[in-house]
Amino acid sequence: ISGVRQENDNTNLIIYSSPCGGTGTSSVAAACALHFSRKNKKVLYLNLEKFGSSDMFFQGESLFDMSDIIYALKSKKVNLAMKLESCVNQDVRGVYYYSHPKVALDMLEMSSEDICFLISELRLTGAYDYIVVDLDFGLDINTLNIYKAADKLLWVGDGSELSNSKIRRAYQAVSVMEQNSEVAFTDKLYLIYNKFSNKTGKDVGDIGIKVVGGAQVFLHANTAEVIEQLALKGMFSEIS
Repeated sequence: ISGVRQENDNTNLIIYSSPCGGTGTSSVAAACALHFSRKNKKVLYLNLEKFGSSDMFFQGESLFDMSDIIYALKSKKVNLAMKLESCVNQDVRGVYYYSHPKVALDMLEMSSEDICFLISELRLTGAYDYIVVDLDFGLDINTLNIYKAADKLLWVGDGSELSNSKIRRAYQAVSVMEQNSEVAFTDKLYLIYNKFSNKTGKDVGDIGIKVVGGAQVFLHANTAEVIEQLALKGMFSEIS
């Protein structure tokens, strides 16, 4: 698989895959999905992190989960499009998602090629206005193919010295890779600040990456309350 097919131009693919850990990338991705759902868009939040969980952010009722999707991908004997439709959950606020597998190790069965194919099939259905993908960061060739297919690629930092250093080094790496190959996605790369502190946080600096906004730390708030507050932020309108 050389990349994600894009025959359906009506589906916007937004990928969150940040080089910074601990900055709340998954929370921002989930809030992004909720934001567009509240704009009367049909949105799928697709958590493909190895140990991530959509159920931390959204709740629905279904007998199926990502294990069923992974089995369909691997078996090649199941109508994948029908499986994708029958296994999807819908949160009370409108966001569609797939529940995490009962056994976390099942996610380790998914290769980058499987992820490429899954995203391709979801786009080809034309069922969603937005697909918001939460993906582990990587710079291997198959992950780069996924990034290339994105309409928008989002990194999330918190303005700390460590976070800014990782963003600078990662951006430098992808810039060099663009110069040495046909990989090109820095033009669709955006940065969001999350858990930003005005006292200790600093801007990453003018390195070429577009900054669309940010959010402060929400004290004494649970996960559901955090994504509700993040979803209200105007920064997501900048990537619509």
